[in-house]
Amino acid sequence: MIHVTAVATDALTVERGIGGVAAATVGATDQLYLISSAYKQGASYGTSRVVKRVLGFNYTQIHRDPFSFTGTETSIEEYGGRNPMKEQVKKLVEHKTSIEQTCFWGARNFDSTNKRGYAGGAYEFIASNKNVSVGTLDKSTFDGQVTTALQHGNLNSKAFFVAPIVAKAMSGFLRDNWVRATPDESRWGVHVDAWVSGSYGTNIPVFVKRYWNNFATNGAQGAGGAAFLIDLDYVRYAPLRDRDTSLLLKRQNPGDDLDSREYLTEATLEFAQESCHALWTGITG
Repeated sequence: MIHVTAVATDALTVERGIGGVAAATVGATDQLYLISSAYKQGASYGTSRVVKRVLGFNYTQIHRDPFSFTGTETSIEEYGGRNPMKEQVKKLVEHKTSIEQTCFWGARNFDSTNKRGYAGGAYEFIASNKNVSVGTLDKSTFDGQVTTALQHGNLNSKAFFVAPIVAKAMSGFLRDNWVRATPDESRWGVHVDAWVSGSYGTNIPVFVKRYWNNFATNGAQGAGGAAFLIDLDYVRYAPLRDRDTSLLLKRQNPGDDLDSREYLTEATLEFAQESCHALWTGITG
């Protein structure tokens, strides 16, 4: 045990022999465990220290999904309902999907020539807990990697967003330990809707992103084999003022016999404390 009396860059001035352990030499690779402050009685106000804040780092991205029908098409009775209302519902799903994909896979950039912004997503932001080209998912290794990410942030605000093959691999962790309830049991398999950490025991919900199954599972950027552990307390969807998702009507030119509409959103993501999040890619089973 030592008492630090002064700090100059990375050099510490210390008093040794605090407590019952005799003074000892500190090795170059020894760990330093900071316990607490210990002020003397009647001491003056100490050095003020606060968490350093930084300005935003992302750009807003404009998402637009237009759709248009002739006057005749809007009057025809079609299977499933009349347009443009039928298409309007479908287009909103596409629009929200586009925004969601940006939240995960977007790349931060700004084209100053064309004034075009690109919002960076979780894949680009996460750096510390990035596990790429994983291959076969090993339950012990995976649990250890999850533990590392759970070391930071809020344990109760974590969520898993995974490709279908990742959910399948997580389900497979139980395959060798399956116990049937009765001899008449005819169902087999398990759906994993939450992950319990071996270290922290927290119940992390698992959300399967079915759309990612359309893509390759291998490689560092294969969405088909990806999993994100996101701390929802440290990420915020941030639409630009007065530019949140809106349905804009009458987008056709004057005189056109058309009904033209579009969904428009200009928004970005605000991430914080990247060590609170984690990423896995290239999971093949």
